[in-house]
Amino acid sequence: MEHVSKAYSPTVPVLEDITFKQAPGQFLAVVGPSGCGKTTMLRCISALMPPDSGSVLHRGQVSDNPPPWMSIVFQDYNRSLFPWLSVRRNVAFGLRGVSKIERAERVEHALEAVNLTHAADLYPWQLSGGMQQRCALARSIVVAPQLLLLDEPFASVDAQTRIDLQDMVMDICQRMELSTLLVTHDIDEAVFMADAVVVLSTRPARVVEQIDIDLPRPRDQLTTKEDPEFLRLRHHVYTLVRQQAQYPHRNNNNKANGPNNSKQEKGT
Repeated sequence: MEHVSKAYSPTVPVLEDITFKQAPGQFLAVVGPSGCGKTTMLRCISALMPPDSGSVLHRGQVSDNPPPWMSIVFQDYNRSLFPWLSVRRNVAFGLRGVSKIERAERVEHALEAVNLTHAADLYPWQLSGGMQQRCALARSIVVAPQLLLLDEPFASVDAQTRIDLQDMVMDICQRMELSTLLVTHDIDEAVFMADAVVVLSTRPARVVEQIDIDLPRPRDQLTTKEDPEFLRLRHHVYTLVRQQAQYPHRNNNNKANGPNNSKQEKGT
């Protein structure tokens, strides 16, 4: 994103001069105070909503419409799946222009990746919340995207399911070498899953800092979160977000200073 701004009206600015970069294959997380504009930013990135100014570049190109090589997993799985279609047909929905044999093979591989092969012929209303979100994830990866966007995908599931989904998503993204952008309110989740974390200010949102997360992979829910470096990074990100939530006026006072980019030139 290069100098992206967005407002819903002259009196409701949401994004202001947002700039950050994501390297190919990088897992990037975005955090910030509640209501700061993270989902609006994600809509601009996905070309579901045009920015008022600035550019969203994917491999150097601007997309006026959602490109076919991009997939999104939404927070509300109840509304993102088609209740009249089986799990198998939900996953296959985005596959167009491929043969029947190839479609069946790709759907089967996607269902295997999210451990839903046994539920392929069930309907969304027959699944638990976690299984529905796994179905939504399978539908996103079956098209072999280059960029996967995750809009708080674990917010509506229980704590144990959230942990399982975190591990599953990290494994899938690493195996598929996916560029992944996660929007989340959970700071632990952001630091645990990501290669870098972008911290946004209060509305109108600006980039406060982009922080590299140099924790070894594969990551473990216990040992990684006990690592002193994880604790240090978590404390740093939490402090930034907390400061924005408690002292939103600082965002206006410090606009001229721009973001503090920790190793931001890592990729393009």
